[in-house]
Amino acid sequence: MVAFLKDPSGPPLWEENPEAKDVVHIETEKDFRKLLKKEERPVLMMFYAPWCGVCKRMQPIFQQTATETKGKYVLAGMNVHPAEFDGLKQEYNVKGYPTFCYFEKGKFLHHYENYGATPKDIADWLKKAKPVSYAVCSNT
Repeated sequence: MVAFLKDPSGPPLWEENPEAKDVVHIETEKDFRKLLKKEERPVLMMFYAPWCGVCKRMQPIFQQTATETKGKYVLAGMNVHPAEFDGLKQEYNVKGYPTFCYFEKGKFLHHYENYGATPKDIADWLKKAKPVSYAVCSNT
């Protein structure tokens, strides 16, 4: 609401964006834990902050991946910037935004760290999920 009042013509909040309908938007730690407990499919969680530039750049890529992998994987997003999520951030080693965590059968297995990924990169990684790390480089 505050973002809208500051810039009513700006982009919608991620959870309100109709293009993000295939991303599961988590708002509470209880809902997060419930998702992990009940979901049989692998889950790729994007812990983010709404002000984060890299997060904003990754959201459409994450959305497209969610649509393309629908039914096989669950791609979820959660704004963990508020202090109420400090324990959760510590538990999953969230030291920056975004942080991607991969879960199978409710258990955390890996971080996904390719911040220059395309939807195909993420989908391919999900098929054989294992730790991967790419350095973020800039030519400018």
